[in-house]
Amino acid sequence: MRPSRQIEIIGGGLAGLSLGLALRRSDVPVALFEAGQYPRHRVCGEFIAGLDESTIGNLGLGPFLAGAHRHHEVAWVFGNGPVQRRQRLPEPALGLSRHRLDAALAAAFVEAGGRLHTATRVADLEAREGRVLCTGRRRANPGWMGLKFHVRGLSLTSDLELHLGDQCYVGLAPIEDDRVNVCGLFARRPLCAKGPNLLLGYLQAAGLTALAERLAGAAIDATSFCAVAGVDFDAGIAAGAGPRLGDAAGVTPPFTGNGMAMAFQSAECALPHLREYARGAVDWTVTSDRIAQSLSSRFNRRLRSATLLHPWILRPARQRWLRAAAPFGFPPLRPLYALLH
Repeated sequence: MRPSRQIEIIGGGLAGLSLGLALRRSDVPVALFEAGQYPRHRVCGEFIAGLDESTIGNLGLGPFLAGAHRHHEVAWVFGNGPVQRRQRLPEPALGLSRHRLDAALAAAFVEAGGRLHTATRVADLEAREGRVLCTGRRRANPGWMGLKFHVRGLSLTSDLELHLGDQCYVGLAPIEDDRVNVCGLFARRPLCAKGPNLLLGYLQAAGLTALAERLAGAAIDATSFCAVAGVDFDAGIAAGAGPRLGDAAGVTPPFTGNGMAMAFQSAECALPHLREYARGAVDWTVTSDRIAQSLSSRFNRRLRSATLLHPWILRPARQRWLRAAAPFGFPPLRPLYALLH
């Protein structure tokens, strides 16, 4: 029987777009509302770790990820020192910009018959039947902010670099078109610079002057700069009426490299329940409850674990402990990978 109940998705990030596309491929009527437009840059590590083949297959993501870089190694750098440790990733990770990925998913959603409303901010975000919220992270903690830009002409010491500074960390990940995505989480400071100079200023203030000089000597794409304030993280799936997916359900600290994968995986969790609802097999209350249970089962352990480990990455005193322990096999990447992914 052809599905007749419509699904309304608020938010056109990875969770909303991949869910909408998968539903359209099952002939479910979908309307998606996105406050911005495509293509657009977003504050994001643009580094996908822990995305399993079943999720890629269930959501039909293969064609969209085909051109992604495959990363096999990460280098840890503390302050202005040399590379402290190189580690082989348990599984290859993917590097691809949100600028390209979001736009490709949006075009495929429209081609599949989805109704996409861009530059449309939905003011009423109350729960209602058939509505799924994919509205991104909640602005909560004013003490933290994320900054990002792309650079060209930058040589890396490894497939990926993770730099730890005073109340900050910054990831460098190659993406398409010979670019490197530079994205960091910083404790807010009273700096007055704008655009890319703001990120460079934060690096200098956090003691990462060597990295700031390297980036200043590369070709920075000023149009790719973006920032987000009020970043906070969740130790479990956020409570709230109605299904919430992606960052709207729970935000993981970016050092895990797992945020993009979790957005896709949350869409995968919701997909079979929304299909049943659209066919009229179950009511909306049951659908919402089943989605919440699926999300909690899949993500709560990794969210709790990441929240506990996060201070060890950010706080200078604990960073010094990690640096001293690095020659003895810390951090133990394979067990951490299993715990966080």
